[in-house]
Amino acid sequence: MAAEFRYVIVDTAPGLLEHTLAALDLATDVVLVSGVDVPSVRGMHKELRLLTELNLVQASRYIVLNFADRREGLTVQDIQSMIGLPADIVITRSKAVALSTNRGVPLLQGESRDRAAKELSRLVTRLGPAATSAKGRGRHRAAESVAAR
Repeated sequence: MAAEFRYVIVDTAPGLLEHTLAALDLATDVVLVSGVDVPSVRGMHKELRLLTELNLVQASRYIVLNFADRREGLTVQDIQSMIGLPADIVITRSKAVALSTNRGVPLLQGESRDRAAKELSRLVTRLGPAATSAKGRGRHRAAESVAAR
């Protein structure tokens, strides 16, 4: 697929099944997404540990915390301590996200000044062609993988 398409994004099911590991093995970038609840964070911690044991740790790995809301009990610092890595992107709980989903219009296509939209834009910028060139990998990535929770 990488030979045919500029970007290949694989949105996987939670967990590290055989086909997910195969996709991760070929990925140039991995975005690991976790909610900010204890079960999700524990799952991410286990996955990170397994990826390290299998030597599937990409240099371009991004940790994204989704629906962050400090009023729900876990802080970003708590989560970073639990997984042993800093979060690259923290997407806060947002009414704009729900509204975008319900309308069927991608959040980043609108003119939203919402904090969640700004954080998503930061993630896209980090994964875009300019970021690729800066890393010395040529103009475009061969493949991308998104391991979603």
